[in-house]
Amino acid sequence: MLTCHSFSTAGAGQLSADLSAICSVVDAYAGTAVAERGLQKCLEGAQLISLPVKGSKPRVSKPPRQGYEDEWAAWDAEIGAEGEESGIASEDAPEIPEKVERTEASSELGLWEVERRLFDTNEAARDVLDDLGLEVLTEMEARNVLRRRIELGS
Repeated sequence: MLTCHSFSTAGAGQLSADLSAICSVVDAYAGTAVAERGLQKCLEGAQLISLPVKGSKPRVSKPPRQGYEDEWAAWDAEIGAEGEESGIASEDAPEIPEKVERTEASSELGLWEVERRLFDTNEAARDVLDDLGLEVLTEMEARNVLRRRIELGS
């Protein structure tokens, strides 16, 4: 399937979503992780072909402030006669550190870097497949799958 068709970024994303949905249905009836074991090579190929064009940046999020039930609680603060909020004053509010979330090591690698390393040498190809956490795909299979990515053909 992966080596018979070409995939754009959107098409690769759709393939990954479809495979995830298939795995959910199979797992619901056959047991946890049954589909993942049976489709491991296909899932790894989908992961490889779904790489972002550029390496993704870490997502930055701020944890909610202490004392607020939810995000809408800030809208309930009343404004006093002098135009100040009666809730937490901005200068009294504690500094909230940013929380940096990194998904997997594979999210740090972009399509172009993986392509360069995969087609460089067999050793470099094995290294990049290890970095991506791909265990079943061989170097040759990975190269054949990645050739199907439309962005690499231009």
